[in-house]
Amino acid sequence: MNYLPEWKIYLIKKLLLSTDEELDQFSRGSSIPSLMHYTGLLEKDGIDEEKFFKYLLDLASEKPPLLELDSLRISRTYEEVYKKAIAKINALKHRKQIASLGSGVANKEDYIKVDEYCELGKNLYTKMVNGEHITISEFKNLLNLSFANSAFTFGLQYYTLFEIKLNRKGLKNKLDNYIDSFLKSDLIPAQGENYYSVDNQRKHILQTLKNLSDSYGYKNIALNLGQIANGYDDYGNLIYTNAPSYKFYESILSLERTGDIVIKDIRDKEVVLSVISEHLIQELEKPFGEAINSDKNEEHNLSVADKKKLSILEKLKEEWDLTPKSDDEGVIFQTGMRAHLRFAGETKISHQKYLSWTSEAGISDWYEFENILNILKEEGLILKFESVDESR
Repeated sequence: MNYLPEWKIYLIKKLLLSTDEELDQFSRGSSIPSLMHYTGLLEKDGIDEEKFFKYLLDLASEKPPLLELDSLRISRTYEEVYKKAIAKINALKHRKQIASLGSGVANKEDYIKVDEYCELGKNLYTKMVNGEHITISEFKNLLNLSFANSAFTFGLQYYTLFEIKLNRKGLKNKLDNYIDSFLKSDLIPAQGENYYSVDNQRKHILQTLKNLSDSYGYKNIALNLGQIANGYDDYGNLIYTNAPSYKFYESILSLERTGDIVIKDIRDKEVVLSVISEHLIQELEKPFGEAINSDKNEEHNLSVADKKKLSILEKLKEEWDLTPKSDDEGVIFQTGMRAHLRFAGETKISHQKYLSWTSEAGISDWYEFENILNILKEEGLILKFESVDESR
């Protein structure tokens, strides 16, 4: 299974969070744009009305349907909008022709003629006038026509109305199955993309929750991707990570799936949640250094040399999580060395990152860094490494 586009995950969860009372506002009919506005998807990147419409149809076409588009009809308002739009276009043509001809007479053959059925055809026009429902097939054709020929349909998608009914159980099962695949690391990223491991993503969220809960408690915490990508380590130190390497919604929803949190609202890049797991609350209440990962307590007793080694090993592990895996290639660090980790894969590390690693770990020069790599090799954590930069 592939990763879903972010907006599709957002839409399903947003619909599930909507109460029946909130959806009742569409009892007189919703349009594609008005439903997009309600869910907040109008402001999200990578989504337009046509994609939204087609995904609704996909959900409605599943077996059993995950939602129903009911009471389909064309608003009578469309006739007035259509005729006014034609009149406005012809008036503009008239002014331009008069201006170009001076005192001459405008050629009325260039004007757009008002279609007596408003470009709908006699059958659909009659249904519109009589307030009759249209079929799902007619609904699809109208919207496809509107998206393909917007200049001639004058915003028909705003006046083709429907009521939406959710199969909440089906939608929840679809989302749960997807998140279960995420938790098992079974989702396939798009070409050229890699994401932090599931454990790392969840860990960073919990570390950020630890910091936020100290100030704001455990209920109705607003959390966004920026807070996680620039979060806190186990000791309260600010950490800077790679935001594109996170799957924000999947990670948050996985914590809800495992019973640690409950999501109260979802809006664009922000999720409002409450911590409900007593065990997690107890962990978050521990001082930094004790919370989230109990094995981190052992770091306080490490020697300086071991702390340096551990720091480099953790950096390698982070890169490893982002590395495409294969059976016969090593992991290449393009900054003066090539290292082959266990379970082969390949990645490139910039010289800037190498400098950042050594500075953060307190490593004085390449030779000390090389010595650490030799120790990791002896311990079986690195299969081999070699210099690829003669000027090291």
